[in-house]
Amino acid sequence: MIGAFARTRLDEVLPSSSSLWTASGSGVDTGAVRIRRLRTECRYTAAGAALPKPLIEAHRGANAGSRAALPLLAHLCFDAVFIARGLGDTATAGMAADRCARAARLFGHPLLLGAAGFAQAHAASRRHSATRTLLIAEACLRQLPQGHPPTASIRGMLHLTAALAAARSATSSWSAVSDHLEEAHSLARLARGTPDAFGLSFGSTNVRQWMLRIALDRGADADADRAAAGLQPRNVWRPSRRCALYIDLARLHALRGRPTEAVQTLVQAQYTAPEYFSSRSTGIELIRQLCTHRMPSVHHRQLRRIQKAARGNGDTGASEADYQSKG
Repeated sequence: MIGAFARTRLDEVLPSSSSLWTASGSGVDTGAVRIRRLRTECRYTAAGAALPKPLIEAHRGANAGSRAALPLLAHLCFDAVFIARGLGDTATAGMAADRCARAARLFGHPLLLGAAGFAQAHAASRRHSATRTLLIAEACLRQLPQGHPPTASIRGMLHLTAALAAARSATSSWSAVSDHLEEAHSLARLARGTPDAFGLSFGSTNVRQWMLRIALDRGADADADRAAAGLQPRNVWRPSRRCALYIDLARLHALRGRPTEAVQTLVQAQYTAPEYFSSRSTGIELIRQLCTHRMPSVHHRQLRRIQKAARGNGDTGASEADYQSKG
């Protein structure tokens, strides 16, 4: 996938052209729809294999002078960020985020600009510090129109990203975290009924999931219990969100001293979205922690199976020796 970006460029000043380049002429739009579907289904390997051809064609259209090609290119690069992250390729994720931002700037629509900012913050969350991620998210939020329903979902996700980054940053106060979460709550109401243009599933349930993650990161078990109350994975239909919720509920079980329940919940997480699970460091770290607990041998066998599956995209760091004599 990185080769597709290496073989392409996007001119900062497009040549003037009266022709309208359309994706349907080359099947690029059909490819983009398929890539979006594969990405939201967390089938990152398949999505990465399908991405290069439409991505290269979209670049050609944009550089040929078609303004109509820019939104498609931005959408493809946006998806590429999440696909690359899902495959553990942080370098390509950063490159895709930067290309998405350039296409969005050339087109100039607030929705694309917001999506590009979110993509850059998402890519930075692995490559840089929490402070850097926070700066990117807040800078983008300052540029977006307020009270604008079409951008409410993107703004909401930017506030959630900023809240998590602020919670992890040594230079931010808890009031900054609370302010961003409060804004996200308000935007969840504004976004209700608006199209989910980038497949992010933003809403009140999503806000509560991020609150749960932030509480777990802080080790605040009471806050985590409150955030988790009423959250049911069966009510979360998007695989990545459902898998993430299972992981965080497993973390809550572990925090509360319930290791067997944590293992059972991790099994559900890995089954829901195997490739997404493999990319989540919190799930991998929890495996490492749980393998040191004394539990019935069946649960250690389950951990070994999860570990083996997760190693398809990265090593969990837990060795076979860690599992010995724990049953």
